[in-house]
Amino acid sequence: MVRNKGIFLFFFSYLLLACSESLGQVSRYVVYFSDKNNSPFKIESPEKFLSSRAIQRRENQDISITPRDFPVNPQYIEKLREKGVPIYYSSRWLNAVLIEESASNLEKIEGLSFVERIEFVAPGSKLKSNGSFFEKEFNSSSNQTSTVDDYLTSDFQNQMLGIDHFLEEGFDGTGKLVAIFDGGFLHADQSPLFEHIFEDRHLLATKDFTTNSSDVFRHHNHGTKVWSCIGGLWGDHYKAGAFNADYILCVTEDVQSEYRIEEYNWLFAAEYADSAGVDIINSSLGYFVFDDKAMDYSREDLDGQTTIVSQAAQMAAERGILVVTAAGNEGITFWNQIIAPADAKDVLTVGAVSDDFSHVSFSSSGPTADGRIKPDVSAQGYETVLASKDGTSLERGNGTSFSTPLVTALATLYWQQNPELRNIDVIKEIKQVGHQAKNPNNQTGFGVPNFYREFTDNLLENYSNLRDEDFLFPNPSLNGIIYLKYAYQNQKFDIRIFDLKGQKYNFPYQGIGGKFLSLNVSTLPKGVYLLKLEDEYESKIFRLVYIGN
Repeated sequence: MVRNKGIFLFFFSYLLLACSESLGQVSRYVVYFSDKNNSPFKIESPEKFLSSRAIQRRENQDISITPRDFPVNPQYIEKLREKGVPIYYSSRWLNAVLIEESASNLEKIEGLSFVERIEFVAPGSKLKSNGSFFEKEFNSSSNQTSTVDDYLTSDFQNQMLGIDHFLEEGFDGTGKLVAIFDGGFLHADQSPLFEHIFEDRHLLATKDFTTNSSDVFRHHNHGTKVWSCIGGLWGDHYKAGAFNADYILCVTEDVQSEYRIEEYNWLFAAEYADSAGVDIINSSLGYFVFDDKAMDYSREDLDGQTTIVSQAAQMAAERGILVVTAAGNEGITFWNQIIAPADAKDVLTVGAVSDDFSHVSFSSSGPTADGRIKPDVSAQGYETVLASKDGTSLERGNGTSFSTPLVTALATLYWQQNPELRNIDVIKEIKQVGHQAKNPNNQTGFGVPNFYREFTDNLLENYSNLRDEDFLFPNPSLNGIIYLKYAYQNQKFDIRIFDLKGQKYNFPYQGIGGKFLSLNVSTLPKGVYLLKLEDEYESKIFRLVYIGN
């Protein structure tokens, strides 16, 4: 989830730490090693440490395997274990391991010749020693009642991006492997939106990096909502773009606290995703402030190189993975700007727009500290249709957390259609088909991408506006002329129009009902409105979209 979070890189200081916590308290630390000398791994034998999918992804994109891809030297790990140090995760890319240890026992580690430094990343002990990856079976015995709201569908948000055309051509994510990093997937194993995923065995692995366990279906439902925007399916009513892709679910966000450990969890998950051969990572997470104020970022740190999570995202991208990440929801906070890893150079950063293509005020803006345009593109992040809190129905949600997976779905389909492309090519071409590609900015980037329509021209030409289709048409309106079907002949009525923020436009209309009524709204700004029709017996509210010529 995109939240007010962050980390400031700092080196472990024994004296300062001793002043702030008991020397006997067990906390989490990252131990950095000085080298990978005498490694048993060889560039010529990548199958010893990478899956065939990971190797093939590199070959397809002409990416070389380097010593940085080698696992941490197993001899160094063994020497730590000989001293009774519990090791939970290791990082190939940063040549480091995560441990839980008390401050009083760190001296025995600091003195080892191959240890470069030790970094404090979070207080307390939280990791289990028996973590594993597993496949989860769908729980069809849930007592929850599943319902679907006829007024909520995926149609509109799909059509904004042209996902509907990919689906019509038979592209549905088949053969692509997507990893989702989030704070929990509560109720996903019981939701009808993912029943097809479990029944067709599209969920390949799960991992909770916050506790070192395999159960990701807990903690929070944020990941469930995000996943529904990429892979959810509910008959013909709700169909996310990549409903037939394969998935790996990773919990990297600790929803109970805000410490630097979460950047490292993201790193460990990215390395696992790389080894497993993942094509795309969706991350609706971000960091800039923490519970420990000494860890906070400054705006100057958002240069794509400073933070651990941005380094990790960039290294994943350099290994051929398409990383799609949220810009952040800080547009109306003191921070205002994007958050890490949205600043990474070769990731696809996504902002939020309303369904009238306008920037939503909460969506974080760029540029990066070094002057690059961010976000790269935008999608519907206001009133996005997604899984409900308990997973048994649909609801609307707001945030770049939900515009991001829509773009992930689009990228998955486009890459499925064009498998010869590199990840950076996919990013480039998605940006080129944004509706404001000729004039990008730091609020919505290159705009809303759509491969099947020339920018916004005729974007919603065939769209039937849900419950309003029998009363208000054409909706959306291209030229501002709409027709109302009113049931009561010769009945007097009034019409008022409001925007989604509640502003009433001076658009009074009084008339007498008939079979069809004509209304000209071309004087209104392009956007989404509520049309209120009221007579002496009742009032009705319809949703009107005016996109203009």
